Amino acid sequence: MKTSTVMLLLSSLCTTFALAQNCGNRPTAGGTTSVCYGYAISRAFGYTGSTAVNYRPMTTWVSSEHFKWNPGTNFQEGDIVQWGPATANSEIGLSAANAHAAFVVQINGVANTPDGAREMGFAGTVRDEDPVSQWSNVILAEVYGEGGGETSSITMSASNIREEVRSYVYKGFWRLRDEYKCALTFSNSFGSGVIYVGKDDEGKYLNHESGYTERATYNATIPAKAELSHSVGATKWTFDNRWWKNGQNNFTTQAISIVVDQYNAEWSARYTSGGSPSSLVYFENQSDNLPINSIIRVNDEDKISKTPGYTPGAVSATAYQTLLVDRVHYTFSQWSTGSTNLSISPTSAGTYIAHYTFDYVLPPADLNTYSTAVGSAFHLKWRKVSNAYQYVDTIEVWRKVKDVHAAMIIARRSPTATEYTDHDYSLTSGYTDNLIDYDVRLRYKTPARTVTSSANWLTVFGTELAEPRRDEPEVLVSSSTPKEFTIAAFPNPFNPRTSVTYTIPEPSYVEVNLYDLSGRLVNNLVNSDKGPGSHTISWDATGQAGEKLASGVYILQIAVHPNNGSSAFNVSMKLLLAK
Repeated sequence: MKTSTVMLLLSSLCTTFALAQNCGNRPTAGGTTSVCYGYAISRAFGYTGSTAVNYRPMTTWVSSEHFKWNPGTNFQEGDIVQWGPATANSEIGLSAANAHAAFVVQINGVANTPDGAREMGFAGTVRDEDPVSQWSNVILAEVYGEGGGETSSITMSASNIREEVRSYVYKGFWRLRDEYKCALTFSNSFGSGVIYVGKDDEGKYLNHESGYTERATYNATIPAKAELSHSVGATKWTFDNRWWKNGQNNFTTQAISIVVDQYNAEWSARYTSGGSPSSLVYFENQSDNLPINSIIRVNDEDKISKTPGYTPGAVSATAYQTLLVDRVHYTFSQWSTGSTNLSISPTSAGTYIAHYTFDYVLPPADLNTYSTAVGSAFHLKWRKVSNAYQYVDTIEVWRKVKDVHAAMIIARRSPTATEYTDHDYSLTSGYTDNLIDYDVRLRYKTPARTVTSSANWLTVFGTELAEPRRDEPEVLVSSSTPKEFTIAAFPNPFNPRTSVTYTIPEPSYVEVNLYDLSGRLVNNLVNSDKGPGSHTISWDATGQAGEKLASGVYILQIAVHPNNGSSAFNVSMKLLLAK
């Protein structure tokens, strides 16, 4: 079956939906006997109660046009999770006779780390990645078997999965495509600033930029809240207790709760201008005199630093004792006033800075090889913490092999990367002499310091691939690498000399280093500014002191730091010296 025609098989008989003409278009409920997929799909489209229970898909197909399949574990509230036999194809839906599906009602995220650090994040982003016990913080709704009754709240753990399903394994999840949801846009009338849409697990509003669009199904409830005032340039904007829906007055309160109908909508928080920003109080978190994209509590509500303006004498702020931002741990030091108390109540205008000391960097969470099949190259995965790391600029992938080579960097990736495949080694079914350790580390870099997270090795059993990719250079390019960047080595394998040609799109500071498989630096070939265009390095297999090197595999690493301040990126490739 081709990917473009992959279908979600719901049962031996299924149903179809007409293409959505407007948002919120849903299948027509019908039938008197429920099945697990019918119930889950009905919930995904916004049906609840007896309507969801009595809906059963029994006529034709529900295609991938409506739902997108994902074999991973990063499901969200509103998705459909699926189990099936271990031997079944995990990339297509399974019939109701040999599979089970349930609707994800809620994911209970973790708001505080074990040491009490307050961590920014979105609701439902923290889950137990253990595939054996399943996910104990995930709440599902389901019906079991044809004609089964509704269980509206069940924990997704092994003890709660029905006995007949326990022999199944988790396969992945289905997500309703955005075009079958309603688009609700939230904006401030002056066109910029923060607006609050949705809440986290603790019931606190989530911060978004004006113009944010939320996709939601019919009958979903979306909480929103306007900031009381904003300062833009020399203008202060004050909320005038009005929300407009599609240009018409709708609510007259600061906080609103919207029930989604079957139409797209534009919601606007209305403001009037007046006053001067210089007469207001602002709060900001900093470390090493740099802003931290983090939270600060103002008048008993979490706000994003730097906060909106407040009236002096009518505001108080409390700094969190510790912060964990993009896996970087900070500890509160003092306010810019010199006070070491966590709370402050300014009576005069100005910006009040909560200063934090840098502590350490944690490695990415949940490094695993769950998706690696026996005999296949190791596929590493880890959890993405953020979509926009502030001061973490690189992810380093490390490897060491017992009795073969010491710890060394085998790849560098952008800080938003979540996976890497090592084509040198494959997974074995049991013990081998090649005890392999992998580690993934974050590099924190500011003008004041460059720090890498400490080692946290993952040990696996593997063996060297019989035919590693030697037919062409293995180029390990981070996802932030510009499309205009290229690299090639010829000849490779080589003896006694090879030429490495690389192209950069803009003026940059370039470092080119060579390492052996133990991770030892053997030569530095380039360490200077380079202009845009093509550059060629000739290497004659000598070390830093001009000594001839032994035959074998060497790692060439290129680090490119654009002069315009855009993100640096790194590339590694293997060179084989064959004598």
